[in-house]
Amino acid sequence: YSAPLQFIVPAAEVSLQYPSSLVPSQATYNLTYNGMNIATLGATGAVVVPALPSGTLGYSLSGSVDGVPITPITVSVSNGQVEPVSIPVGKLAVGFAVAPTSSEPYTVNLLYNGATVASGNTAAVSLVVPAGTYTLTGTLNGVPLSPVTVSVSSGAIVPATFSTGALSVGFTGGLTPQSYTLSLSYNGKTVASGNTAAVSLTLPSGSYTLSGSISNVPYTATVTVSNGTVSTLSIPVAELKVSAESQNGVAFSNAAINVSYNGVVVASGTGSVDVVLPSGSGYAYTVTVSAYGATSSRTVTLSPGTSYPLTVTLPVSGYMIGNTFVPMSTVILLIVLVVIVVIIVVIALIEYGNWRRKRMAGLFSPGSK
Repeated sequence: YSAPLQFIVPAAEVSLQYPSSLVPSQATYNLTYNGMNIATLGATGAVVVPALPSGTLGYSLSGSVDGVPITPITVSVSNGQVEPVSIPVGKLAVGFAVAPTSSEPYTVNLLYNGATVASGNTAAVSLVVPAGTYTLTGTLNGVPLSPVTVSVSSGAIVPATFSTGALSVGFTGGLTPQSYTLSLSYNGKTVASGNTAAVSLTLPSGSYTLSGSISNVPYTATVTVSNGTVSTLSIPVAELKVSAESQNGVAFSNAAINVSYNGVVVASGTGSVDVVLPSGSGYAYTVTVSAYGATSSRTVTLSPGTSYPLTVTLPVSGYMIGNTFVPMSTVILLIVLVVIVVIIVVIALIEYGNWRRKRMAGLFSPGSK
């Protein structure tokens, strides 16, 4: 009888570890020896390999984390030992100086050496990645974000913040025009259009142009969106209330009223006009009122945020008879006619009285029979 032959193979375990417990969501590693693949590992795990004699060539661990290659790591193992191998990774924390709302579209991209590693929302690019230098790009509301370059150190959580701000658009004095449309553009390209809410957006920092038509009057302004702040643009407008009256203070309910800007009629009405218009420097309006053959014009400038009542006096006088305005000349003519009629009636009555007296005297005088 002979005892069974026992042979103990010198071996060790290679175990993957990460600094600060930063475990990547995706990773593939290859453990090689002298160019030959010994084992393939995922993001976590361990493998038992033969121990190598002292002074011999060690193992090499290479691979990629979320598509980014790691720098190969030389692994030396001793018989019976567990050899921890720390993968030099860090984590990106991507965000905005002013975060967009859930309804505002954006896309961000994570690049390494010019190649896209990941894209999507901020969570999609807030990854555990190998230590190195990365670039973040993207768009927000159709406007390019300024690229952010960030260096990731092993074991560190590195913030990467895009330069953004918010734009809030409104009108001065709480006045809202009856009709208007606005358009927000960046470098000549329209970003958004519609009412004030449609152009009040979260945007990359930069200079924008707001243009449009307010009560048929063209409007243009340049606004700067600063990093981390809310930029408020109050469009300067004012309310113009136009009415008409005669020289003696009679209101004209049927006067034709036109409000013009640069020779173009922007508002009109009968009897009165109430319109909200752009105001301030560069805005002057001509108000023309016509009634009963008389016309009068006024030029007005409006102060932002105010209500400006304007009563235009036409060079005509008269009175309202029922619902009809009767000019003073017509009134005088009517009075003259009435006086003439009265005089004629009085003369006729006098003549009739004289005739009647003579007639009666003739009837009752002696010798009349």
